[in-house]
Amino acid sequence: MDNILKTIGDLKTLDSKIKKAVDSVCLICNISQSEFYSKNRARHLVDARRFVYSYCRDNLELRFMDIAKIFEVNHATIMHHVRVHNELMIYDDYYEKKYDSFIELVVAKIEIIDLEIKNIELSIEAITKQLQEFKEKNNINESTRQDSPITN
Repeated sequence: MDNILKTIGDLKTLDSKIKKAVDSVCLICNISQSEFYSKNRARHLVDARRFVYSYCRDNLELRFMDIAKIFEVNHATIMHHVRVHNELMIYDDYYEKKYDSFIELVVAKIEIIDLEIKNIELSIEAITKQLQEFKEKNNINESTRQDSPITN
């Protein structure tokens, strides 16, 4: 059960990181989320998508197929964008600066998420400890507990 909860937590964290990346690229590129998810091939929109695809590949270490499923595109599209991204990072200074700004914003947002997750985990640990202390104080354990109807 703990493994399932950990996996669900990991998926939620990953989903949250991807959403933060999309939010960040929309802010950096001055576009809306509907423009980001559109099929429009204007250069600034394609670059925005390329930033996020490359971020997912390089920083989140997702496979091409996983990224393709998330964004509902073909995996070859992701491969193409990552390859072009790597070339642009070498030859296009403007592109590189904009991508670096995007990464800085994403990292800042994700650090906030990680802090929130850590605070939640600490709260859960504290509550679990309090529950255990309560059970010990009142001599409650699962083996002695009886499931009987309450009568007045």
